[in-house]
Amino acid sequence: MKALLPTLTMSREVLRQMHRYCIRADWMRRKSGLLVQYHTASHHGTSQIPLQTLSIKYSSSMFHTGIDTRGAKGPQMHETQTTDDAHKLLVIQPEFKSGPVEKPYVPAALKLEEAVALVEAISGWEVKYQRIEAIREVHNKYLFGTGKIKELKSDVRSLRKSVTGVFINTPTLTPLQHRCLAAIFKSEVFDRFGIVLRIFKERAHTKEAKLQVQLAEIPYLRGKLSDGTEGHQRGAAGRMGGGGETSVMAMKASLSRRQKRIRTELDDIRSRQKAEREHRARHTGLPIVAVVGYTNTGKTTLIRTLTLDDSLSPEDKLFATLDSTVHAGRLPCGLKVLFVDTIGFISDLPHELVESFVSTLEDVINADVLVSVTDVCHPQSYAQRANVLKVLSQLNPRQRLLDDMVEVFNKADMLTMPDSSPDRLLISATSGNGIPELQERIETAVLSATHQKRWRIIVPANGAQLSWLHHTQQATVLDVKLQEGLEDMFEVAAILSDTVASKFRAKFGNSVQLHTHG
Repeated sequence: MKALLPTLTMSREVLRQMHRYCIRADWMRRKSGLLVQYHTASHHGTSQIPLQTLSIKYSSSMFHTGIDTRGAKGPQMHETQTTDDAHKLLVIQPEFKSGPVEKPYVPAALKLEEAVALVEAISGWEVKYQRIEAIREVHNKYLFGTGKIKELKSDVRSLRKSVTGVFINTPTLTPLQHRCLAAIFKSEVFDRFGIVLRIFKERAHTKEAKLQVQLAEIPYLRGKLSDGTEGHQRGAAGRMGGGGETSVMAMKASLSRRQKRIRTELDDIRSRQKAEREHRARHTGLPIVAVVGYTNTGKTTLIRTLTLDDSLSPEDKLFATLDSTVHAGRLPCGLKVLFVDTIGFISDLPHELVESFVSTLEDVINADVLVSVTDVCHPQSYAQRANVLKVLSQLNPRQRLLDDMVEVFNKADMLTMPDSSPDRLLISATSGNGIPELQERIETAVLSATHQKRWRIIVPANGAQLSWLHHTQQATVLDVKLQEGLEDMFEVAAILSDTVASKFRAKFGNSVQLHTHG
């Protein structure tokens, strides 16, 4: 009886890295007699590497398990172009008819619409067919019931010439479901986690973002290795080491080592970022305004409008921003602040992704003020807003940060009928409508959060008082002019915290006059 052997789908670059690693190793001698064969599209020959020398790494590849029927002596690694090549998908949106009702409720048709948008956010991928399928009871093996899975099997196989994969829009399929569906459809199967991961891989440009995506992927990959091969020990056909260790166990151990290395690298990056934030706080003292919201609600466009930063290039696609970026701007009163553009949220965002991107979201936790952006034109704008609030609460920010959050509803210029909620702040980040009122609200929130006020200060023209104000943190000089009728006195408009105002009075005493206003 042929042994069940794990099959690994690896990227070409990973195979090259593994090959170089093994060539350098001293263990190339054929001690165990067990060799790994791997093939690439550009090289049709077979390279043989002792399996125990491999330190499995991955980049954009996905592990999956299956049965090897080619008669090889051990696990084979065959490169398949699943991540880099274009895919044409059938998208299936499950509609669960039993179990607890989700809150807020989102119709299956709108979930399907978002699923299609996720696929189309991946370069070269497209949706050929889409459908909604009812599920009255979740099947452990196939997700769908027996009758429905037979129908889907027939339909998917009939579409084989025009469809290269099936995307079932559920947060995650179990390893058993993933394997059984792929076998019965004879096609690649994707769940929501897998699709979002591919988008993140494509959008990740900095070292930190790439490491965060890799870290989020490891539990997903480890789950794919949990199958029937777990109990197969490596004997004559699959022996890679001693102690009865299985090949799947070895792969999981390799993933654990990789996970530990990535976490160490990310800890180093986060330590540097923390030091940078502390340095920025000490040397600039500028308030931080973090702009948050559902993905593709216009956050980057809004920041460009608020800061007049033409270097920002907003893109009309999901998850255009993975790394937080900081942009300087001024409030109407003249106070300089830093606006932080953050990663967009999405419903059913995998917990592993939230955990992995926690360093990116630390800019949210450490902000002085939050600005939440909602797409007012989206049919599920309230559900999206609720999802953003849910994710924010998971970050455990200061309650004041949530209580004083400035909420804004963007894309008002695209409304086809008058808004029915007069209390909502409607804006258009592209046309500028509503922006002045938003700036006033942000200013009020920033001054309150940082305990600062606008002051009118009378100081001697030839004294050290004005220089002191210019060089003190949490003191922003807005305007200086000669006081009317007194050529030896300046009238200074400034923003000071109560603490700084007290220090100023204590240092210069009766030589100055301070008056709050505005």
